[in-house]
Amino acid sequence: MYAAEVARYLGLVCPAVRQTCCADQEWRMIKSTLKRIVTTPAGDSNDDAVRFKIRMQQYVGGALNRPNLMVMELVPGATMLEGCPPTKAAELLDPATPAGRRRLRELGALVAMDALLNNSDRATCGMFDNDGNARNILFTPGDDGHTVAIDQACCSLDPANTISKRLVDRYHQRLDQFLTDIWATEAGSGGGGGGGGSAEPSSP
Repeated sequence: MYAAEVARYLGLVCPAVRQTCCADQEWRMIKSTLKRIVTTPAGDSNDDAVRFKIRMQQYVGGALNRPNLMVMELVPGATMLEGCPPTKAAELLDPATPAGRRRLRELGALVAMDALLNNSDRATCGMFDNDGNARNILFTPGDDGHTVAIDQACCSLDPANTISKRLVDRYHQRLDQFLTDIWATEAGSGGGGGGGGSAEPSSP
């Protein structure tokens, strides 16, 4: 939730989030509703459907086995970056359109925020060892569409801790290389955003 506040402070679009705990009636309603959904017999009783239902029951059961749940605001009509067809992504991120340029700028700001927060659960930018998580990047449609950041997290490292010290040093090295690559790309493109057309600094 702290990372969501950082995102909003930086001007990124992200849905409202809040926590509900096991003492709340809402927590109990969420848990009972999800359990009822995954335990309802499937209309199709073939082996694949049964196996999927069992996996869902196991997943939901484990996910709900915690004292707090995070409730996130719905993002209507959003397209997830993971699984987004190339033609659709090209349309959403078209630098020839104001909405496309806006989403591209917001995507860049999102990557920069993840580098700042040491958040590896989203974009792959050379900072982290994993493949990222493109499910945490959404795009809303239309001329007023945005890049939407969800599930941000702040992964803090303690330089005074012996184990963390190595990770802190690696973080600084990778961050330095990340910024060096950005400045080199910017210098190579003449500072005008490459061949994609100039951005609109004053537009939302």
